[in-house]
Amino acid sequence: MAYRSLGPFAGLVGMVRMGHFRLETIPSSKIRCILSAMTTPQQQVLQLRVTLDDTHVPIWRTVLVPGTYTFAELHQIIQITFGWQNYHSHQFLVPTDGGQRIVIVPPEPNEFDTDPLSEMRMNEEVTTLADVIPKMTSSLTYEYDFGDGWVHTITLKKVLPVSKETSSPSCIAGENACPPEDCGGAPGYQDLCAILRDHKHAEHREKLAWLGLKRGDNFDPHEFDLEGG
Repeated sequence: MAYRSLGPFAGLVGMVRMGHFRLETIPSSKIRCILSAMTTPQQQVLQLRVTLDDTHVPIWRTVLVPGTYTFAELHQIIQITFGWQNYHSHQFLVPTDGGQRIVIVPPEPNEFDTDPLSEMRMNEEVTTLADVIPKMTSSLTYEYDFGDGWVHTITLKKVLPVSKETSSPSCIAGENACPPEDCGGAPGYQDLCAILRDHKHAEHREKLAWLGLKRGDNFDPHEFDLEGG
C-alpha cells in the first residue's frame, strides 16, 4: 500500500503542548515526568475518511492520524491532502444528542462569548482527536470557507495499533482533484468544470486565465496523485 507521509507534522504535537507549560514554574522532578509523558509512543492511530459533500464528482481522502494529534493539526492535514490553500476560516462540528452543539475552533478573541446552553466551544490547539473520536462520536463535520461553504464529512473507519508505517500521519487513498479556491462552492465548481470542458464557451478563456492556465491547457477534475499530492 502506498503512503503519502506528512512527517513534518509529527513534531508539532510536542511543540504545541510544550507551549502550555511554563517550565520555570515546575519543579525539575515534574519536568522529567512531563517530558517522559510527551515522548510516550501514541497508543492508537485513527483511519479517517474525509469526504467533500455535495460535489458532482466524488472527492475524498483517507488518512491515518495518531490519536494524540490535535484538531489544529488535522485541519492542516486536510488542507494538504485535499489541496486547499488555507485561505479561509474553518471549524469542526461534533454532533450531539441534545440541543447543545459542540464546535472545535481556533483560539480567537472573545471565542467563548457564546451561549453555553446552545453551544460549547473547544480550542482546536489543545483538543486531541482521541478526546473526541471515538469517545464522543465516530463521525463529525469539517467546514472550510464559510462563503463557498465547503462541508467535509469525517468518518472513523478503523482504530489501528501504532507501527512504523502509521506513527506519522499519511494519506493512503483518495479520489479526484480538489476544487479551486473561491469558485463558488459545489454549484460553482460544477459550472466551472462545464465551462472548461466546452472550448467554445464564451467564458472558457476567462476561466482558464483565472486558474492561471494557458489556452490549450486542461483542468482535470479527476486528477489525484497519491505520491505527489
